[in-house]
Amino acid sequence: TPTICLGQRYTLPWGLQVSTSGTYRDTLKYASTGCDSVWREVVLTVQVPSLDSTQQIICAGKSYTLPWGAQAFSTGIYRDTLKYSVTGCDSLYRVINLLVQQPSELILSPVICSGQTYTLPWGQVVNSAAVYRDTLRYVSTGCDSLRRIVTLTVQQPTLLRQTPTICLGQRYTLPWGLQVSTSGTYRDTLKYASTGCDSVWREVVLTVQVPGDWKISRTICQGQTFTLPWGVVVAQTGIYRDTLRYAGSGCDSLRREVNLIVQSATVQLQTPVICQGQYFTLPWGVTVNKTGIYRDTLKYSITACDSIYHIVDLTVKPAQIFTLNPVICSDSSFRLPWGPLVNTPGTYKDTIRTKEGCDSLVRTVNLTVNPTPPLAITKSNDVNCILGTAKLGASPGYTYQWSPASSLDNPVSRTPTATPSSSTMYKLKVTASNGCIANDSILVQVSATPSDNDFPVPNAFTPNGDGKNDCFGIARWGYVSNLKFSIFNRWGDLVFSTTNPNDCWDGRVNGIVQGTGGYVYLITALTNCGRVERKGMIMLVR
Repeated sequence: TPTICLGQRYTLPWGLQVSTSGTYRDTLKYASTGCDSVWREVVLTVQVPSLDSTQQIICAGKSYTLPWGAQAFSTGIYRDTLKYSVTGCDSLYRVINLLVQQPSELILSPVICSGQTYTLPWGQVVNSAAVYRDTLRYVSTGCDSLRRIVTLTVQQPTLLRQTPTICLGQRYTLPWGLQVSTSGTYRDTLKYASTGCDSVWREVVLTVQVPGDWKISRTICQGQTFTLPWGVVVAQTGIYRDTLRYAGSGCDSLRREVNLIVQSATVQLQTPVICQGQYFTLPWGVTVNKTGIYRDTLKYSITACDSIYHIVDLTVKPAQIFTLNPVICSDSSFRLPWGPLVNTPGTYKDTIRTKEGCDSLVRTVNLTVNPTPPLAITKSNDVNCILGTAKLGASPGYTYQWSPASSLDNPVSRTPTATPSSSTMYKLKVTASNGCIANDSILVQVSATPSDNDFPVPNAFTPNGDGKNDCFGIARWGYVSNLKFSIFNRWGDLVFSTTNPNDCWDGRVNGIVQGTGGYVYLITALTNCGRVERKGMIMLVR
């Protein structure tokens, strides 16, 4: 009856190895008879350990005493084995699954402004900078499950106070850039960029030192002097100022002002004008009638200083004569210096009198009126497909100026030739020898639409020397260009060819008279009305 531990192997007497509990048998026999001689039986016991496993929970910071006496502090699986005292085999496996419940932490760092309040996650309302804590626990174990820590910052502003002093009329630049010049308390607040809370309260108590004023008035006569309170001797009318200053700031503390009046005589000047033969009474009663300067002096009753110098600059003046000799043309008018418009030759007079009724200005205008030259414009014709130019004409004058000048051969001629490309109004200015000018205009119409009768070609000609119809050509077509004019006989031979619109065929070829018959002509040309093409048969008749 052997015993082995779990995991070991046992060798039976007959050599077989086994590792499982059970009864194993074997039989030995007699060699001679074959009968059983020994029955061998092995009852094998395999000692299998039992398992004792438990789950334990402790709070963070505490310890757990394991069944075998050891202390555990951390989450983990702890094991221990008991053995049979006889065999030394494992008899009991003890397993402890220890869980240490660690709390989680919620850490907040809020910032509030001074005077505000903050509600903690657990509902409490606070307004002081401090570290606030709260713990949630597991219901089953009572261990801490969530530790909440709130570090509250209350942003308190810093007060920066200044007490500057400036002088009256100066300006003080506050720390935030504003310029001021009046006593008072000025405040500004800087804020934290992240929270918008007040960070700095800036306060400036500005004092403007205003000086006191001390003023007096004194009067002296011209030529006298006056000693000012601060020792300066003066002799001119004016306001004299002196300033006492504060020792510390240098600002004005007392402004002294002396208004000094130097009584000098006032000059009263008169410049009267009288007519010759009249009299003028001076302010002091004297009567005079001659051109000259008259003087008299009045004095102040209190100071006896000269107060008024009377000066009378008397002018005894005869009337002035003003004469004009204007020249105008008969189609214009002249405005007289006194307003009216006239255009009749003659002498015009006007007299301006002073308020006293004296003649002061006699104006005479001797007006000459020159005749305006007569003007009439003519044209030889309008321009059409045949007539490419027009002759303009005007009545005799002195000088001529036609416009527009671009389509005229001579814009200063009396009879220029016009070659307009479209209907044109020609204007003419004629200047006569007396300087008078006449203007007129005339319209030259241009027709660029050919008619059925334009660019005619005869059907026969008689070159017999009688001066009538002796030559076949296009002289009556007017102005043409790019001309191609060819004539062929009945066999297709070229008998005449030209590009000159003034040339014509006289019925000869190389001086040889051609016989009576029909001849074919081809004509192409550019005219005032565009390209013209003619072809046909011309009969030569003798």
